[in-house]
Amino acid sequence: MMPHRAQVTNVGTIGFEVPPLEESRRVRLELRLFDQTGELITRNHQELYFFPRHIAEPGEALLYAPTLAEQLRVRGYRLTDDVSAADIAVVEQMTDELRLYVQNGGRVLWLAEDEEAQQTYLSTGGGGTLGIARRDGSKWQGDWASNMNWICQDHMFRHIPTGGTVDFAFADLVPEQVITGLSPRDFATDVHSGLFVGWLHHTVALIAERNIGAGRLLISTYQLREHLTDHPVAAVMLHDMVTHLMRSSKV
Repeated sequence: MMPHRAQVTNVGTIGFEVPPLEESRRVRLELRLFDQTGELITRNHQELYFFPRHIAEPGEALLYAPTLAEQLRVRGYRLTDDVSAADIAVVEQMTDELRLYVQNGGRVLWLAEDEEAQQTYLSTGGGGTLGIARRDGSKWQGDWASNMNWICQDHMFRHIPTGGTVDFAFADLVPEQVITGLSPRDFATDVHSGLFVGWLHHTVALIAERNIGAGRLLISTYQLREHLTDHPVAAVMLHDMVTHLMRSSKV
């Protein structure tokens, strides 16, 4: 006895408008398919996230962003070509010049998304070295055991309603790099996102900040660069990190 070949039928497109929201929401869209007699044939559901536009609206920060100016201009950020006039430098590569800028009191948001992102030496302040490492081929790859990515929502990212986990809302944004050189005590105050493998093994940071000299450095390894204009979670993350740095006093 041969089973009938399965078929796929296009039953149309579902469309709806989301009403105005004050806060982000995670909702469940439930789908049910009935036959002509009203009998339930099958059902499924899809989790969706809704974000109000205002939570990602830029503030008054003046940004120096030599390689990201176009994306940030689309998002409405104020920009300058003079790093000395900027409130914050948003960069993809950390260089010797930018390290000196931070040491002299500057604030830098470093989007360290690829292997070439680090072009200078960074000290942890305790005799160690702060660095960026690729996940692929390392103990943080996560292919030999399950891994879990998480975000802290006490200082930033409160408007991303995932309960502190990095789930499908972060599709296309999951980091390919990690931040190395941080000690366990740094995780209490200076690490805002990280991952562990298996039963809490190999814990490592994905977003972290450090005082360097008289300034402040905030590092993110999330894949934000290509998604700043079309991914709401990327827009919220950028907004929150810029806002957090603006609140950070120069030491």
